[in-house]
Amino acid sequence: MEGPSRKVVTLDRSTLSDQLITRTWAFFLSYHAKQLPSGRELQRKDWVTLNRARAKVGKTARTLQKWKLRPNSECPCGNQNQPMDHILSECTEGPHCTDQDLRDCTDAAQAWITHWRDKI
Repeated sequence: MEGPSRKVVTLDRSTLSDQLITRTWAFFLSYHAKQLPSGRELQRKDWVTLNRARAKVGKTARTLQKWKLRPNSECPCGNQNQPMDHILSECTEGPHCTDQDLRDCTDAAQAWITHWRDKI
């Protein structure tokens, strides 16, 4: 009695490797793209500004004074201090946005980024 017939399949090793790499890479990108916060499609300079605002760090007058790169922490709007929170919500020199705007990268956040990206 003969055993079950087996179909012999020959695979080109390079094609198999290319397909495996392509599928693995596609999975990796689709999985990790979901993990990145909103705004990932922005230009690098805008992305950096967005994340500095989200983290409440940046080259504000307050920070520059702390680093001894500026004599005072006064904001151009006249406020005695210029921390990131002031720039985000109080400063009359530019648009305002909320933390939620930054998380969602809304139009308000993008307007804020456009105004402040070369200043902080």
